[in-house]
Amino acid sequence: MNQDELKNKAKELISIYRNDKSQKNLDALINQLLRTPVEVPGMLPPSVNREELIEKAKQGAFKMPSDVKPLPCFLKNDDGVLFLPVYTHKTEVPREPKFDVLMGLPFAACLAFATAGENPPEGIVLNPFSDNLVIKRPLIDNIKKFTDAQAAKLNEIKKNGGQTVQVSRDQFEVMMLQRSEFHDLPKQLFEGGMEFMDKLCDEKESLILEVVRKSFKNENLCPYAKNDFDVMALNINPELLLVRVDMPEPKLKAQWCHRVYFTINPNSGESHYYTIENGKEKNSHNLGEISKELVHSDHGEAPVEGAELQYIMDLASGNFDEIKS
Repeated sequence: MNQDELKNKAKELISIYRNDKSQKNLDALINQLLRTPVEVPGMLPPSVNREELIEKAKQGAFKMPSDVKPLPCFLKNDDGVLFLPVYTHKTEVPREPKFDVLMGLPFAACLAFATAGENPPEGIVLNPFSDNLVIKRPLIDNIKKFTDAQAAKLNEIKKNGGQTVQVSRDQFEVMMLQRSEFHDLPKQLFEGGMEFMDKLCDEKESLILEVVRKSFKNENLCPYAKNDFDVMALNINPELLLVRVDMPEPKLKAQWCHRVYFTINPNSGESHYYTIENGKEKNSHNLGEISKELVHSDHGEAPVEGAELQYIMDLASGNFDEIKS
């Protein structure tokens, strides 16, 4: 997801949680916030040339000098209790109360602001002039402990000479979706056989999403929803049941699946799993297959989309002596 998509998703999950304060919705919101850049109004320290820096800020985004550390503005409720205001979009930020700069920060930095000093605020308030959702001190402390523990693990790996490879959030999502497309989904087919296919025909997008979420290990990190998939089941004849699944649109130029096909012969139990993969060139697709041993085979250029379904049907029915190369 790009920054706008991340912000929009966070705004959406805030609304969902406000209407249904379940643990599941809270977990989804917190995980989304931890990957979303947010906006925090700030004041410049009196020791700097505030007018000059404010003028630069008015002209657009600029890089704050490394020795200048703006301090976040806090809001005080009617009882005099302080909260740190955090906004998902610049459009959420009001003109009053006044501030010097608007800081684009990761949510983890907001956690640091909300727990620092001798008298930290009592909580964080998300979009205080619209959603007005308060994250209180106990939850902030728990989230901070989690993020600190993750950072400590990474530092320990580095200290012990371990190698780590940093990937972006989009790259991580591609890797996990590929895992489901090339391993977890075909594994379900070959291990579950007709029972899995019957379940897939009944549950459709819900079952595909369930498998994909499990590929992410932490299901709250999965960004996909049912409407990101499109499942069509076709009972072609007594010897062929076929399910076509359209996969989410790609975010990166990595090769992953445009569409996958599950097929099974209800009488013999013979099953196949085919992949229509995004090629390196724009709008190009390759035809692949995953074997029962979960080994991937590349069969070259895929048939044009209008002929694709019939080609897969013929292939699964054994109407070709060999697959095209």
